[in-house]
Amino acid sequence: LDYHQHLTDDEKDTIGLNKMSDYLQSLGMTLTAHGIREKFLDKLYGQFHLREEQLIEIDVYKIIRSFLRLEPNQEDELLRCFYSAYREHIVVHEGARALLQSLKEHQKFIGIISNCYLPAFLYEEIFEDQGLDDYIDSYTFSYTYGIRKPNPILFSKAFVYDNDQSIMIGDGFKPDILGSSNLGIESIWYNHKKCPHKKAECLRLTVTSLTELL
Repeated sequence: LDYHQHLTDDEKDTIGLNKMSDYLQSLGMTLTAHGIREKFLDKLYGQFHLREEQLIEIDVYKIIRSFLRLEPNQEDELLRCFYSAYREHIVVHEGARALLQSLKEHQKFIGIISNCYLPAFLYEEIFEDQGLDDYIDSYTFSYTYGIRKPNPILFSKAFVYDNDQSIMIGDGFKPDILGSSNLGIESIWYNHKKCPHKKAECLRLTVTSLTELL
């Protein structure tokens, strides 16, 4: 899935902040989009460097609770508001649906492992929106465990079979290919951005489109 098409991320953030403000107003709370940006988004993005440096995820609920008192379901709805524009402009990569269908027809167990900075329910809902959820047997999102690929602990949460019975298909060379290779899991690099060729132990194949895998 491509989360960064059609509008810029800043445009999507602005739409989301406005929807957050409207939602809070419906709850009887007055907080402008600018105020939410300062209290929520700037604090979140200000810690983003830690995600790469320490391979961790930031607790977004902690940030929300630093300036709001909401019920858990209201916190989740607030995050839906923030991510709404991203959700509305998702692009499914060419060949993804056909590949998932083919794997499922061949009775393969399909698991998603992804680095995500927001709670898992948002991304699971996106897979449902796109009609892909029926193909997926398990989801492993970094936010759930507070750690990011290529941390081997996250891979251990995702793979339900022995490493020699599994294969990782990923577009991120460091998080996906090196991360899985470090555990002896064979991998296929989906190099759709056509980055310079790289090698890694256990890298079985490099493709530039998912249709090649069919």
